[in-house]
Amino acid sequence: MLFIINSLFLLEAYDSILKSLHQSVSSNKAYLLVIIPNTEGRNFKWFQSQGTNENKLVLKENEIESFFAGYGFKTKLIKPICYTHHYNRTDVKLFSIFWAVYLNILKRIQTFLKIGTANYFLIALTPKSS
Repeated sequence: MLFIINSLFLLEAYDSILKSLHQSVSSNKAYLLVIIPNTEGRNFKWFQSQGTNENKLVLKENEIESFFAGYGFKTKLIKPICYTHHYNRTDVKLFSIFWAVYLNILKRIQTFLKIGTANYFLIALTPKSS
């Protein structure tokens, strides 16, 4: 199993990285697990509003499968995860040193109940031939 966690969209050479990963996944009969931001999620929208232009790759949910298919991957799973946004929150100031506990509890409740829009997608990929 190979993992790319929330960094694929930041990498300049994602094209060559995905080609190399496809070879590795194919030869090892492995899965590639990728976590990417949901472009409709509040975390992503906040980062985009900051004008940092850090995102080299921006995929909408309906583009995920075809994007990875272009690199020879078959999408086995696209799962929305992490419903609680963490950036530009004013409510965390109310909990001072307990802000991390507060956000963790809020995240668990929102994820369990699927309240709001997920901030990320967990994607499981295999080579198309699998």
